Amino acid sequence: NGRNYGFTLNPFFVKKSDIFRVLSFILLVCVIIFRDSVGADYDSYAQIYLDIVRNNLLDIEITWLSPGFRFICVLLGNIAPNNYYLMFGIFGFFSVYYLYKSIYKMSVSPYQSLYLFICFCLYYQFFNQFRQMLAIVITLYALSYLLEGKRILFSVYVLISAMLHSSSAVFFVLLFVGKRHLNYTALFI
Repeated sequence: NGRNYGFTLNPFFVKKSDIFRVLSFILLVCVIIFRDSVGADYDSYAQIYLDIVRNNLLDIEITWLSPGFRFICVLLGNIAPNNYYLMFGIFGFFSVYYLYKSIYKMSVSPYQSLYLFICFCLYYQFFNQFRQMLAIVITLYALSYLLEGKRILFSVYVLISAMLHSSSAVFFVLLFVGKRHLNYTALFI
């Protein structure tokens, strides 16, 4: 008769879309973790991880490696000193995690947004520019807080992403121009 008696036939109370969302998340993360030697800088970063853990860094390497990256490598080195897969796994997990969080928080069509992200080959940038892509997706997530008017949370997330890759510090400018009305003169300037 169509009445709802407060229970469902699904014993786990999970929607099919949630199951496929989790499966897609796991698939994307696993590809990043187990991609052995795929990506232009894969071998370099594997060696840099080992050098950081063994404290064998040259002065030139220290200048371009971000403090957040070095901190994460030292932290992971205490857990698994010879396993750079863990480093790639942590970066891959959080990259996909913040990508999903930002898509599901801001997109009107999350599945289409994820589809476009993959189709425009942005997902594959997680293989080549994994530090920068993690910073980008954290900053993307931070934008949701700026849109909500939560400037402090936005600043904290951008600061965290800048610790991983300094290029994301440019987004601090949005604190000053985020609510500004844009016209041709403002765009030109």
